[in-house]
Amino acid sequence: MKFQITASLIAQYMHCPRQGWLFYNNLKSEHTSEKVKIGKHYHELRYDDQDENVEVELDGIKIDKLTKDYVEEFKKANTEFEGVKMQILFYLWKLKQKGVNKKGLIKFKENQDNIQIELTKDNEKELLNTIQDIESILSSEKIPDKLINKQGGPHKKCRGCSYYEFCWI
Repeated sequence: MKFQITASLIAQYMHCPRQGWLFYNNLKSEHTSEKVKIGKHYHELRYDDQDENVEVELDGIKIDKLTKDYVEEFKKANTEFEGVKMQILFYLWKLKQKGVNKKGLIKFKENQDNIQIELTKDNEKELLNTIQDIESILSSEKIPDKLINKQGGPHKKCRGCSYYEFCWI
């Protein structure tokens, strides 16, 4: 079975496999999340320093900004770095398939941090393994288990998650 893997799905999966499964299966709840609303607001403000809107859409991916050297991704904070890293690697990988080689740059609004990412052989292997893991989870009709802490309650990643009520209430 062929799955439509997107950068958003990868980021969701990296946060929580259950979240990725729910997102892929159209059980979306981002519209109820304050964190998502704040992130979207920051995303819209990303052009404050720019002369024009520079978002690029290509083959189902939306790149925040494409420059001569970089694929840039704008985020609120660096709390979910691994997910954002995989998201950028996915963009770089998709562009590489088109013969376009760039580096990634993640710009975090809250702490003004910029992190450069490259699609090295190791990073590409990690991305492809992640995609394979996602496809394996999606091929199952069983929803992945929710993340739990040592006491059996919600994992710290669950706090603020738009699926918290679905999983825990």
